[in-house]
Amino acid sequence: MIALTVAQAYTKSAESLQTGAKLIKIAPNNEEAIFAYNSALFRNDKDQEAVEFLEKNRSSVKNQSRFLVSFASSTYYVEKSKEKGDVKKAFDLFAQALKLNPPSVNANYYYGNYLTMANRINEAIPYLQNAVKLSPNVASLRTYLWQRIETQSGKTDDQKKREVEKAVSDFLTQTKNSPEALLAAWNKYRDLAGWKETAKAADVKKRDYFEKQILQKYPNTKFDEEIAYMQINTVYGKYFRKEDGAKRLEIQLKKKAKRTAEEVKFLEDSIEKEKKLKTEQIALQRIYLKRPKHFNKMYLGSIYLNLLYNLASEKDSTEEELSKLLKGSLEYNKDYYDNLNSYIAGLLLNRQKEQPNSLIAKDAEKYARLGIEEAENKVKELPKDAKSDKIHELKLSPINTLADVLIKQERLDEAEAVLLKASQMKDETGGQNFLLKRAGDYTEQLWAKFYAAKKDWIRAEELYIKSSGEDEDIIRTTFENLYEKKNGKKDGFDNFFAEIQTKLKVKAKEKVLSSRLREPKEIVPFSLKNLDDTAFSSESLKGKVTVINIWGVWCSPCVAEMPELQQLYDKYKNDKEVAVLTIDHGDELSKVKKFMEEKNIPCPF
Repeated sequence: MIALTVAQAYTKSAESLQTGAKLIKIAPNNEEAIFAYNSALFRNDKDQEAVEFLEKNRSSVKNQSRFLVSFASSTYYVEKSKEKGDVKKAFDLFAQALKLNPPSVNANYYYGNYLTMANRINEAIPYLQNAVKLSPNVASLRTYLWQRIETQSGKTDDQKKREVEKAVSDFLTQTKNSPEALLAAWNKYRDLAGWKETAKAADVKKRDYFEKQILQKYPNTKFDEEIAYMQINTVYGKYFRKEDGAKRLEIQLKKKAKRTAEEVKFLEDSIEKEKKLKTEQIALQRIYLKRPKHFNKMYLGSIYLNLLYNLASEKDSTEEELSKLLKGSLEYNKDYYDNLNSYIAGLLLNRQKEQPNSLIAKDAEKYARLGIEEAENKVKELPKDAKSDKIHELKLSPINTLADVLIKQERLDEAEAVLLKASQMKDETGGQNFLLKRAGDYTEQLWAKFYAAKKDWIRAEELYIKSSGEDEDIIRTTFENLYEKKNGKKDGFDNFFAEIQTKLKVKAKEKVLSSRLREPKEIVPFSLKNLDDTAFSSESLKGKVTVINIWGVWCSPCVAEMPELQQLYDKYKNDKEVAVLTIDHGDELSKVKKFMEEKNIPCPF
């Protein structure tokens, strides 16, 4: 039962709480049982309960260093959740754990890990180095340390790179080029080489050298399997540059009339590249499935499902291959992060649109209903005090999928009943639950599709306007299809769409106004550093209408909207009652500075 509790806790299953509670009743003073139940509480985000449970059972634990590490971990999150929490309490506990047992790998690693989470990288590195010395053959400890070395402050990029390369070399030497060390080295030089347009020849050479060593010395093992899997995921870089995603999004957000000839050509080229990319991915995925043995079942499940996704909408894909992929997807994705059955139903629905007579596509309804059952089972695993928005988040999307299937099958009475059920699941978070909001928007789109199927053109038009996004191409295509269904021709569409665009502007304004906080609260005071290392305080924003944009260089949509943000700043930069502030999250300072200089973005950061 101890092993079962730990296994369930690892997957964040709420069942681990029930299993753990039974375990404690059976063996209330058993040290391993105490740690197993604590793991269940911790993994299910019940940090306060974990703290109280550990305090209550401290006297039953002989290994006090291990106890303090667990206690410190939960204490960190408890304090972090408070408006004026003190995470120093957690770090004091980690220090006590180390004092009791200096050669503890866990105490050193977790102390370094939590210092990292607190953005105290330089302080974390010595503890992580200790963990590596104490357990020198564990590749995951090594790679985590290398990542921290790369993000430390006070050193140049070249200095950090040399330090990482030495650490990689030490690992290879100390383990006599073990397969674990070779794979870790390959992964690190793959990271260092990065995108093909910025890759340095020396890094590429070393990456290829380690790859060759693994493929020659360890064929058909978990080590060359890792390479095969990662190559499928990184083939994107063969066709696109790092900045292409953000550039494409930036162009797509523009009105068609405002796109330059160069931008139009870029989009056309991107479509052609995507076709080639998909073809190569399909070929590599098929090769992967033909490997004589598969070691990583998670990788295998991912390949089955991704290949099913790639082939479901292809006209020339066979029913036999799709059936095998469907079976593999179900068998090897038991711990899929989302609703697997509902996702498969969506793929089969797309298949039905391309191949109306497809036998496998006719199972879309079956998997849609299984998706609803899957959601119900996940709801049962939620804590008893789970909020309604979390329950609706799990249930709404699968219900939408079933409604979509029924509309496609022209079973409109059944579809209406399902949509009425979906519409009862209101988002009461004011749009703060992104997944629920997106599912709710999709429900409105399905209502529009439903009324279009019933030839109730007025209500269909109203709902399409209400649920429209920002992509002009999608909006135009949606209303073009609606117009053609209604009139049997496309003549006169431009005049009709001009009226629609006017209505869309009115609806967009209403949407923005309705999204305002009904009961705004005082902002929690904060202080950050500007790019020039000077201090910035939220106190300077008092009395001003302030736009705060939280973004990152790594975030393509964030980068794509930067030109619009700059326009906003330029418009109000001389207005003393308005402030525009950008706050970066998750980037090194040097990367942000370089980005701001290259893009010539002067708005406050």
